Amino acid sequence: MKPFSFARTALLLVVVAGCPDPQPDPVDSADLESRVKDSWCAAAANCGEFPDVQTCAASLSFDFRQFQADLLAGIVVYDRAKAGQCVVEIGDRQGSTSCSLTTQLSAPPSHACSGTIVGTLDRDAPCFVDSECKAGLCIPGACPAGDACCPGSCGFVVRTGEDCSALEAVCPESSYCATESNGSKTCRPRLKAGAECEQSDACAADHLCLPDSTGAWRCRRLPATGEPCVPAHGCDSISDYCNAATIPPQCAPRAKPGDSCQHAPCAPYAYCSTTATCSLRQSLGEPCTSDAECQGTLTCIHQSCQQGEPDPVCLLKNLGKTSMPARP
Repeated sequence: MKPFSFARTALLLVVVAGCPDPQPDPVDSADLESRVKDSWCAAAANCGEFPDVQTCAASLSFDFRQFQADLLAGIVVYDRAKAGQCVVEIGDRQGSTSCSLTTQLSAPPSHACSGTIVGTLDRDAPCFVDSECKAGLCIPGACPAGDACCPGSCGFVVRTGEDCSALEAVCPESSYCATESNGSKTCRPRLKAGAECEQSDACAADHLCLPDSTGAWRCRRLPATGEPCVPAHGCDSISDYCNAATIPPQCAPRAKPGDSCQHAPCAPYAYCSTTATCSLRQSLGEPCTSDAECQGTLTCIHQSCQQGEPDPVCLLKNLGKTSMPARP
């Protein structure tokens, strides 16, 4: 398990939705990584992804070195004020950081977070991560295996009603790339609650394309605790699972540390031990026998939970990786 790379954390900064604090403090670029981590951990502990904030902070690594390199090179533009609003939204568990999996998976970008890091590269320009491109999409390139700094190319935005069949095409936030009956693809407005759907990304915010009780696929929410569920699709709460042992299957809380895991999966911060009991995942420096026993982004290295090697920082000027040292 690797640290949260810039590609993943930049994605976080463009998929959080909600109403920002009226006057949050601006965040300097040098402080963005620590501020995002603090807000993320406070929210994650509140939602049951970690047992507490301290454990999250000690076992979760965010790597913003690619962002810092891109900012220094003028490849991205950074907005301190919007960063402050975005950090507040992350802490409030709005949009893609909600405790609701439905909201997480369907949240469109907010004005604040989508404007925190803005790319300057045009269509077809070489790129390494999505945030470097104006369209917010970097298509991976074809390179030899093991090339960690393989350049891709920037996509482009098309309008609602236009063709989106090209791999590089990006529909507006309020639309999705729909496959038509003749096989062509067109940007169509996202569907409202209850509408029939055929694609996973077809529904508007707070709804997913899921089967209803009749088997028809419609835009709806994942079921809450105690509600009927489909094991293959799960439940709305991060702390629940779809219990297939009940008739019909129902969403139920995951097992906590000390509970049996013979018939229920463990809470996100625990693992099922060899004694079929949920055990708390290990923190930084604690003993382990596999990655599953470690919290967050920690990896079991030489029987100890440690942070793995971070992704390399890639520079467009030479299409190679920098000599920036890995952080301890």
